[in-house]
Amino acid sequence: WDFSDGNIDTSLATTNTHIYTVPGAYLPRLILRDSSGCTASSQGLDTIKVDKVYAAFTTHPNPICIHNNVLFLDSSTSLFSTASTWSWIFQNGSTSNNDTITQYYDSVGIYHVTLMVGDAWGCFDTLAGTVHVNGLPNIIAGRDTVICLGDQAHLYASGGLHFVWSPATDLSCNNCNAPTASPTAPITYVVTGYDFNNCANTDTTTVNLKTKTVSYPGPNQIICKGSSVQLQDSAADTYLWIPPSYLNNNQIGNPIATPDTNITYTIIAKQGSCQPDTNHIAIKVLPKPTVDAGPDVTIIDNQTTVLHATGSSIKYFSWSPTSGLSCDSCSTPTVKIPKTTTFTVTVFSAFGCQDSDKVTVNVVCDKGQVFVPNSFTPNGDGQNDVFYPRGVGISKVVAFRVFDRWGELIFERTNINLNDESNGWDGTYKGGKPRPDVYVYTLDAICESGEEIFWKGDITLIR
Repeated sequence: WDFSDGNIDTSLATTNTHIYTVPGAYLPRLILRDSSGCTASSQGLDTIKVDKVYAAFTTHPNPICIHNNVLFLDSSTSLFSTASTWSWIFQNGSTSNNDTITQYYDSVGIYHVTLMVGDAWGCFDTLAGTVHVNGLPNIIAGRDTVICLGDQAHLYASGGLHFVWSPATDLSCNNCNAPTASPTAPITYVVTGYDFNNCANTDTTTVNLKTKTVSYPGPNQIICKGSSVQLQDSAADTYLWIPPSYLNNNQIGNPIATPDTNITYTIIAKQGSCQPDTNHIAIKVLPKPTVDAGPDVTIIDNQTTVLHATGSSIKYFSWSPTSGLSCDSCSTPTVKIPKTTTFTVTVFSAFGCQDSDKVTVNVVCDKGQVFVPNSFTPNGDGQNDVFYPRGVGISKVVAFRVFDRWGELIFERTNINLNDESNGWDGTYKGGKPRPDVYVYTLDAICESGEEIFWKGDITLIR
């Protein structure tokens, strides 16, 4: 038995059964062989048709957009018959036994659809499919606008790939994103925008008309003499400020004014073909105080000096930096600082206007800041037993040395503080007591101002 599907049965049965597993049309045959080895074959009288149904569906529209009615259409096929039964099952629970059905989706997402199809021969197939519901584009038609009669409004739509404007009245184009409109009456345009899924959304913009320019001037201003202020007028295309005095440009909407006296400006503002608008902005100029911080001064470290700030129209003072000052809001602060500093005094008038000046206090280091005795008596009586430097204004004694008359170093201390008796010379050398004599000392130090200073002198040792 040759079943024509690649399967052969060599049994001697005079009848046979066979299951076809692949759809198609098959013509089996019987091959006969006798005991002598002679063969003959017999073709089947009828073609065996093995049918199969292939479930499928299409949607309209495709792609699917939210808030649209979607038509599901059966597109199933079979080899030898046509579909005759249908069973639809949707994710929302709705069902149908028709070959088409309409569904409405109000949310973006992926939804399951099951279709079972049968034909007249009793063959069935089931498709478990999905549909993707896309959102709508965010179409923006732009803000409403007001133009002068006879002028053009420049419209601009965004958020889509292509656009259609309606009505097309007085538009330069109705299928572009940026048409110009020249209406003769107020009108609202609707723009429909489409994205790459061909999903559409709409927005509107209104073009209103006017015949007179309406501009918006800024407020009146109050400034201090010598200061500048930026003026403002808006909602027009061209401007003319009269008079042009003290303005950096009298033909723009926001010129900078630096007047030295009270003044009122007239602004003529014009938009397109509309009649011009006239506005006024007044500037009041307040007097400015004056201040003189006085001449620079020089002081010895650790001394004090008094600064003297004078001027006119002054309500209060403010000094900076404040460190080292007896007061930072008076006219004559006392200064005591360790190093040279430049002070700035800022004065304010009763109207808040201000002026400033600087003064430098130079701090110098002087040997007079340090006291070095010329003799000492290391006899253990507790008075003048140790020779050491004393004074103020020294941040560090780098080296303190004592030499005998032949130049031999007999005492040394480095990196010590001023007024430190514990690091002074007690009149001994190598455990002994040098004889009374005149010795030489040297002192290397760094002042608090940062300057280096050097002393050299004689010290008499008395026993």
